[in-house]
Amino acid sequence: MSDTKYFLYGLGIGAVAGVLLAPRSGHETMRMIGQTAAKKRNAAAEQLDRARRAAETTAEGIATAFEKGRDQLVG
Repeated sequence: MSDTKYFLYGLGIGAVAGVLLAPRSGHETMRMIGQTAAKKRNAAAEQLDRARRAAETTAEGIATAFEKGRDQLVG
């Protein structure tokens, strides 16, 4: 037999085994992927919000320190 026939037989056997031995249906897998993506998206949004608040706090602190320094220099 040629290598191509062995490859095609192996491909067919692998596809059948994959379908028969899959732990969940395609619909379940897609739902699970969607849920995981939503969780990751929410976690990223929360991290972005925390970073934004930290940047705002830092900017406010810098502005306050700048004003105090300016007031001390000017008198």
